[in-house]
Order: sequence, then structure tokens, then C-alpha cells
Amino acid sequence: MIPVHEQGDGCVFGHRINRFIRRFDEICAEFTEKERTGAFALFFYDSQNVGLRKILDDQDVFAQLELLADADLRLFYVHASKPKSIQRFNSDFLTSLGVEATAQLPCVVLFRCDGEAIHDIAIAQLDNANVVQGFTELPAAIADYKAKELDSSPTPAQHLKWIRATGESDTLEMVRGGLRRTLDQL
Repeated sequence: MIPVHEQGDGCVFGHRINRFIRRFDEICAEFTEKERTGAFALFFYDSQNVGLRKILDDQDVFAQLELLADADLRLFYVHASKPKSIQRFNSDFLTSLGVEATAQLPCVVLFRCDGEAIHDIAIAQLDNANVVQGFTELPAAIADYKAKELDSSPTPAQHLKWIRATGESDTLEMVRGGLRRTLDQL
């Protein structure tokens, strides 16, 4: 199984773990070279959940999210279905971002990269009781984040729970390591 997919320019690219880490590094280097801050949106979901896959396809969620992906916001889909991968996601990856809370899938992890600094970390967790409505609210929430309106009042959402970093995030290297440990369990 190819665990990570990148969406953009009307195409979907599959990445195995090492290729994804290289791609992540390339994007971070590109942001640094152009002396600008870039954002990442990592959409973690259980790819084995047939009902969720149907909702994603029926509600055109992929198409709506693709419209938000561009040079300033890189969007990746991460297929996580094993309990151990979800546990690692919370214990390794979120901890490396300075998030002390536990997130459940499906969720989107958003953060900005500026050189070696990681900041503006937020997680939009969809309400499992009403996933369809959560997906309806998700594009506006990501658009708010993309517009750097994270600290202002975001678009009201009834079916999204925002989780913010409470501690200091680690360096880009630590985030990369946490991401790798999480992906190794997929």
C-alpha cells in the first residue's frame, strides 16, 4: 500500500515513506530558498473505513480540498488504519509539534514551516458522529488557516473540533522524525 498521497495541479501522486520524507524536505527547502513561509495540511484518515471512503467520494471532498492546495499550502493525504499507527500519530508526531491533546481520525494537521521553525500548529478534528457535516465545514476552516486567520475568529464550525499546540514545537528535524516514526507504522 502507498500510504501518502499528494494532491495538486489536478494530479494525485503516491509516495512511499522515504519518498514522502524527501518530498517534505524538498518543499521545506523551497520555502526557505524563496524566503517565505509555507503551510502543510496533512489529512490523516482510516483508508480501510468503507463508509468514510464513500463519503469522501460522494461529497467531492477530495475535489474541494484540492482547490485549496497551491504553492503556499501543500496538501497530503495519509492513510492510517492500524491502531498502532494512530497511537504513534498521537504519541510521536503530535508531541513533536507541541500538541499534548490526543486526536482521533479523521483529522487535518496544519502547520507552517519557516526555515527550521514550525509554528501555527492546529488540528481540525472531524466529529465522528456527523462526518458529512464536518467535511462540509473543512474547506472553509482550511481556507481560514491558509489566509493566516488562525488567531482571529475562524468560520464557526459545529462539526469540527480545533486542537491547538500548547507547548513549544520542536525543530523541523524533530517534526520530521516524529512523522517518520508515525509513517513507519502504516
